[in-house]
Amino acid sequence: MNNVFSTDLLLRIVARSWMPLVWAAGACTVHNPAVCCETESECAAVGFADPQVCQDGVCVANSCAATGCDGDEDCDSTLPHCVGGTCTAGCDGDEDCIDPNFPRCIDNVCSIDCDLTGGKIVFSSDRDGDDDLYTMFGDGSGLMTAAPSAAFERSPRWSADGQRLSFMRDAAGRFDVFVSASDGSNPSNLTNSSDDDSDPSWSPDGSMIAFTATPATSTKPFAKVMNADGSNVHELTSVAGADGREPVWSPDGTKLAFVASDPTSGTSSLWIVGSDGVSGKLHLQTSGVSHPRWSPDGRSLAFISNASGGKDVWLSNATGTNIAPIAITQEDELEVEWSPDGTQLAFVRDTSGNRDVWVVAIDGSGARNVSNANGADEHPRWSPDSAFLIFESNRDGNREVYRASRDGSASVNLTRDPASDSAPDITRCPANP
Repeated sequence: MNNVFSTDLLLRIVARSWMPLVWAAGACTVHNPAVCCETESECAAVGFADPQVCQDGVCVANSCAATGCDGDEDCDSTLPHCVGGTCTAGCDGDEDCIDPNFPRCIDNVCSIDCDLTGGKIVFSSDRDGDDDLYTMFGDGSGLMTAAPSAAFERSPRWSADGQRLSFMRDAAGRFDVFVSASDGSNPSNLTNSSDDDSDPSWSPDGSMIAFTATPATSTKPFAKVMNADGSNVHELTSVAGADGREPVWSPDGTKLAFVASDPTSGTSSLWIVGSDGVSGKLHLQTSGVSHPRWSPDGRSLAFISNASGGKDVWLSNATGTNIAPIAITQEDELEVEWSPDGTQLAFVRDTSGNRDVWVVAIDGSGARNVSNANGADEHPRWSPDSAFLIFESNRDGNREVYRASRDGSASVNLTRDPASDSAPDITRCPANP
């Protein structure tokens, strides 16, 4: 028997020896002697217990190659993109995305299909110690921080195209109106004044923002309008000869509705005026008004009024005619929102301190409780397709963002965090690239 091993036989024995993976120099690698490779098939022939891949010319365990990550910065040049907590090689088109949870190729990364989740949500949360903004998809997936800072961010609102955010940021004990990109980058202080600024409202074309300004030396608010870059600030309030608050844009962007209080009686009523703050002045003769909202076609307004004794949902033509409550109830209604398809109204009803989100047809029929829980369910917003609503609720002991179908058949906690999550807003998904 020949006692001399051939070179080929020796290499095959070494190649089939168990070579454990170790963590070295910040990377998964095979303990020396390394098993070199050019293809996956060479790694499969080695016979390791774990599935192998060929990475940087070395066979490594697949579980080690698929490195966990929080962002692209955690990934290397071989698997450069962080998708769903895993470093991946990226994609050139949807056909490269074989994981059904990430079917869309966006910016060379296999991503969630936003359209299938129902939209994009932004909300305020103190989970990191102060109120910062967070975004997620309509089903609660894809949570990301937006506009993190040491200040407090509240009342976020999407622009109509979903590409920008407006929000309130606490600056030296007062709030200013800020605007940022949809991911919170490039925040810009638009008001930067001594006033306390709130209620930012985007014009439909995104070129202007209306807001409420309360001077530091007064409790009297003023409704104002400015360009989306903070220029050309002017008041709407001078039309009413009183204070002004809660300005909201008509769907065509030519007019605003806002609430003003009579300087003598203090009774609040609804006004409509052109975006210049002068033209088209119209005073709707109502009392105790709050929360005005335009119908999607711009022909009607919904609002809360106590003209009938309690707080009820009222409707009016945009011309100021046919002003009437949808229904007069024993409970108080506190907020109202039109569905994007114009057929339904969502509102908050307070029953002995318990607040629920209700939905009703615009003719007053079919009223139903869609949130139906003990606690305070508030600030409803419709999904872009009118299929469901999001709202905040404290039913679990802290504020969370919930989603409920318009018929009330399902209610789901989207945030599930012990912090306080509030003031959600939802927009349609950005256009597909």
